[in-house]
Amino acid sequence: MNWLIAFAVIVVVQATPSLKTRFDAFSDQLIHYVNEESGASWKAAWSARFDGVEHFKQHLGALAETPEQRKSRRPTVRHHVSDSDLPESFDARVQWPDCPSISEIRDQSKCGSCWAFGAVGAMSDRVCIHSKGQMKPHLSAGDLLSCCDTCGFGCEGGYPSAAWDYWKSNGIVTGGSLEEHTGCAPYPFPKCAHQGSSGRLKPCPKQLYPTPICERKCQVGYNKTYEEDTFYAISSYNVYEGEKEIMYEIMKNGPVEATFDVYADFSVYKSGIYHHVTGEFLGGHAIRILGWGVENGVKYWLIANSWNEEWGENGYFRIRRGTDECGIESEVTTAFAVIVVVQATPSLKTRFDAFSDQLIHYVNEESGASWKAAWSARFDGVEHFKQHLGALAETPEQRKSRRPTVRHHVSDSDLPESFDARVQWPDCPSISEIRDQSKCGSCWVRAKVERICQ
Repeated sequence: MNWLIAFAVIVVVQATPSLKTRFDAFSDQLIHYVNEESGASWKAAWSARFDGVEHFKQHLGALAETPEQRKSRRPTVRHHVSDSDLPESFDARVQWPDCPSISEIRDQSKCGSCWAFGAVGAMSDRVCIHSKGQMKPHLSAGDLLSCCDTCGFGCEGGYPSAAWDYWKSNGIVTGGSLEEHTGCAPYPFPKCAHQGSSGRLKPCPKQLYPTPICERKCQVGYNKTYEEDTFYAISSYNVYEGEKEIMYEIMKNGPVEATFDVYADFSVYKSGIYHHVTGEFLGGHAIRILGWGVENGVKYWLIANSWNEEWGENGYFRIRRGTDECGIESEVTTAFAVIVVVQATPSLKTRFDAFSDQLIHYVNEESGASWKAAWSARFDGVEHFKQHLGALAETPEQRKSRRPTVRHHVSDSDLPESFDARVQWPDCPSISEIRDQSKCGSCWVRAKVERICQ
């Protein structure tokens, strides 16, 4: 298993008044208005990718959170930053050139899986960045799309925030495109052109692909098992909304995932710094933000889309920054993972098996760890060891009905440098007693009985 710092931004947005009565999506009048009359900072053109409004909407798969999801949101983290902390421009592709996933433009094909692509793209970037380029996984959109039951409706749309929670609880394996056929679980659908043949890509089918079946196994010939190839996050949380907050997070930790409201005029985006000009609301879309900049006095976010390189600015687009354009700066959710192996080095699961001489040697002689390793006569292999680990994670129902949380307001001066409960309460012999749970996963019972004496 692999554990790495991970991060993402997820934005839930609010619609502004529609100008549908003036121009329909994919109309000559709309394109003319944007280019000749609106004074917009971007250019419109017909896109070979889309064959009409309904076809376009099938690519907008980022669903707004349900009331239940909003109630159970993770804590909010706020970064206090000033203008002096942030450069005028920033590009993650330049900042981390040893991480090829940052520069990659993927293709979700004829599937409303933008929510999965935005997530695994940012996850892949984060793993590489925080391993200092030693790990360069291409996390699988297909694995997330097919196996996350809580993420929504697969190819018919999903919840970006749930994707990050899923990464924490279940993990995600690697997988490239169908054409590359790399990783454990490659994406099952081909890259395609969406209005006949583009010359390079075959046309997409008229109907959405069905959501693939979850198999949780690697393709034939891959050199790892599904479990060995899985990457995890350890927790997720919200980041305080705002332009500077997002800028700081990108600069510190790498690209982030975001969703924004899409209107009819975005269907004809070609180049420049997008801002909503006219047209009806069509849906939500998830993407990756790679950085920011300024052009002709207009601030923008630099964004990677998942509609292949033939769309927009070679697969990228820019959107106005600092005005919460289409809600792109509204709500930010991230995932945070702590690597179990020290300092984001390549996973030791692939290098050292549990209960091996190599593992013990590495801990004692190479890792710089503050603890020592040795063989234990108690355990006869990994499966025997795992039978002693009996603390189960809470179910979703249990998390909803959690008991109240008590918070103590203390300062450093209130706390001694060291403390030992055996010394503090010498009349309670149970504190000093070491018991034996035997061949039973009952560790959870032992931890609850100490406080009766106290």
